[in-house]
Amino acid sequence: EPECVSLAAQKGSPAQIAAIQAAHAGMSLTDSPGAHDRAFHSAIADACGNAALAAAISHIWQLSIASPVFSRLEKHFVTTQVWQAAQQEHDRILAAIVDRDPIRARHAMHDHLVGILARLREDFGSGGIR
Repeated sequence: EPECVSLAAQKGSPAQIAAIQAAHAGMSLTDSPGAHDRAFHSAIADACGNAALAAAISHIWQLSIASPVFSRLEKHFVTTQVWQAAQQEHDRILAAIVDRDPIRARHAMHDHLVGILARLREDFGSGGIR
C-alpha cells in the first residue's frame, strides 16, 4: 500500500481523489467506519494506475473480510479510540495525496500500517505478535 498511495498521489485523477476524500469523510460520519475504511483503501488502490497492484490490494482486503479470525479480532480490539487513531493517520495520507506529494504519501501509509501493527502488539501484550 505505501507504493500504491505514492502512485495515487502522482497519477490519481480529480475524480479518483474525490472518491478517496468521500470515503475518508464517511469514516467520521458513521458509528461503523469499517466499510468506509475499506472504501478509502480501495479508492487509493483504484487511483494508483497499476491494475496488478490494485488487484493485489483488493484480494488482500477480500481475504481479511472473509476471515472469521479477522472478524473476531476486529470486533474485540477495534474501538472508537482505534478508529480515531486511524482517522488521524488517514488525514495525513489524504493530505499528501491532495498535495500530490508521493514521498509524503508513501511515508504516511507506512506509518499507518506500522501504527496498526503497534496497536495489535499492544492489544496482545508483550508476548504478542512478532
